[in-house]
Parts: sequence; structure tokens; C-alpha cells
Amino acid sequence: HSAMELTAIVIAGTSGLKIAAALIAPQRKTRGRALLDNSKIAVKLIYGAALMFILAAFIEAFWSSLATIPVIIKYMVGLSFWGLVISYFIFAGRHHYAA
Repeated sequence: HSAMELTAIVIAGTSGLKIAAALIAPQRKTRGRALLDNSKIAVKLIYGAALMFILAAFIEAFWSSLATIPVIIKYMVGLSFWGLVISYFIFAGRHHYAA
């Protein structure tokens, strides 16, 4: 399995937990309001996970099955994808504000 696929599985699970959290512990909101608010976040997570699944499907269908590419190249590309995923989670969403 690729970095994109495994990460997409975790993100999809997280979106389900986000919805469940609204039902189990709505904080100071009604369950309906908490469900609506958390569902908006969960939908964004699912869109991202869906795109990652599509990329993972392309990788597994076309790239992984090619016998003409040396295995070491496949491992290097796989490690590069892990690097991209880790870099995204480290650096994405950071804003530089004036002190």
C-alpha cells in the first residue's frame, strides 16, 4: 500500500470520528448543531481523502504493476511520497504573522 492510501484511510476514519464526537459529546451545543458543525469539517476531510484514494489507485494500478521499472526506483518513489505526506502535515496551514 502507498503513503497516499494509508493516509487517506486514517483521514477517512478521522472524519467518521469527528461526526461521532458531535453525537457523543456535543459540548455546549445541541446535538443537531454540533452534528452540523462537525459534518462540515468531516466533508472537507472526505474530499481530501477521496483525492488521495484516486492518486493511490493510479499508483497501484499503473506504477506498481510495471515490471520494467527497477524495484529500487519504486522504493525511492514510495519514500518520496511518504516525505511529501509528512512534509504536508508538518508545514501545511502555518501562517507567518508579524510579531
